[in-house]
Amino acid sequence: MAAERSARKGTSAIWWIILGAVALRVAFAAVGVVRAGGPQAFYAADSRSYIRPAEELLAHGRFWTDDHAELFRTPGYPVMLLPGIILGSVEYVTVALQIGLSALTIWLVWVLARRVTGDDLAALVAAASYAIEPVALTSSVQLLSETLAAVFIVVTLVLVTRYLDDRRARWAVGAGVALAAATYVRPITTYLPILIVALALVWAALRRADGWRVVAHSLLFFAVTIGALVPWIARNRAVADYSGLAVVGDSDLYFYCAVPVIAEREGVPVGVLQERLGWPSEQQYFAVHPDRRGLTPGARYRAMRADALDVMRQAPIASARNMLRGMVRVIVNPGTGPFHEILRLYPPQADFSDKLIGAGPIGSAWVLLRERPGLFWLALFIAGFMGAAYLFAATSLAVRSFRTNPAVIAFLAVAAYFVVTGGPGLSARLRHPIMPIVCIFAGQGLVAVIDWWRRRKAAPEADPDTRTSH
Repeated sequence: MAAERSARKGTSAIWWIILGAVALRVAFAAVGVVRAGGPQAFYAADSRSYIRPAEELLAHGRFWTDDHAELFRTPGYPVMLLPGIILGSVEYVTVALQIGLSALTIWLVWVLARRVTGDDLAALVAAASYAIEPVALTSSVQLLSETLAAVFIVVTLVLVTRYLDDRRARWAVGAGVALAAATYVRPITTYLPILIVALALVWAALRRADGWRVVAHSLLFFAVTIGALVPWIARNRAVADYSGLAVVGDSDLYFYCAVPVIAEREGVPVGVLQERLGWPSEQQYFAVHPDRRGLTPGARYRAMRADALDVMRQAPIASARNMLRGMVRVIVNPGTGPFHEILRLYPPQADFSDKLIGAGPIGSAWVLLRERPGLFWLALFIAGFMGAAYLFAATSLAVRSFRTNPAVIAFLAVAAYFVVTGGPGLSARLRHPIMPIVCIFAGQGLVAVIDWWRRRKAAPEADPDTRTSH
């Protein structure tokens, strides 16, 4: 009975957490609308690149932008924009949907944490942490794909843990479908099936009872995931001579992996060189590479990838250093930019981001304190939250039963995947996929610290009067 009462209290508490998270997001969105004077508060730099192909899809039944087939974006998030476009209010309808999806993700984090930790308090801490996590908060009210992708990624993790429990094929199939959906929203997960299958094969090799069944189910998972992506790859091949899911990977490899290496060698700001070499202007790119103007889009992006790989091969140390810096940024970047974009905290300043990037961690903090003190104190608060989350997450690995759980090992590998693949970028948005995992680990870590403290206080102290000398 006591266990049932505890379970009911935990279930009741999660709904209060979700209600509070929804209220926080609605209030945040409302303040943004008031300060911006309208729904433009919900727009980020990339928002219209999702809206344009969605409008074209609705108007003409084709996934195009302007006069060409859309290759940079995948159709997952633009499809979600369709209800708002049909109703004539893409901003408010989509943000309302995203707040609902964010609430669903909080509930899924709670479900996942309960399964992995077996502790109601740890699960509630995980859900509450994710409910107020800054990147999850800002992403839920911006017209960007992160919130939708997070739902599918967490669903994938839930189904993977279900599979680890009873090794039924249906969980492997469901995880494959969910991961394919996540990839249609954000192609950053394109290579994640390979990692998951590799982990599953290692796990199968360590099992004697049903290792071959795990191998078969792993291959089934892989076939479902990749099979779901093949139609879009075939579409890209047919319309643009491009045999991939989206060209964003090739573009990022060039402009975020290779160009920073060239900029370091030439001693120019990265942003300046990116613009000079054609980001985001296609016409500027053709001005630098006039011989590529007549190429098919597929051939052009293959050439871009080849250029990037040549630069990285010629300067492997500088490339590794740039990659490592990017990975650190993914982990520690406080992500104050979206707060500024939504709440309009300061007047726009075109070169401010380049100034921060060029100043380094300490220098950028000084620039913020001097020029935008509100963002400095916000960054400090976020840094405190992130520091506590990472500290408690690391502490969770001291719990033997937790760190030896196959699901925890898989989560660590998935988190590492997102850190590495997000490394070339600059935005804290790239941290979003790892935060459900961090919050689950942090919940377990905080409970472990509480348990340790209680045991320490409960340990009886030796009574001096009862001691004997020997």
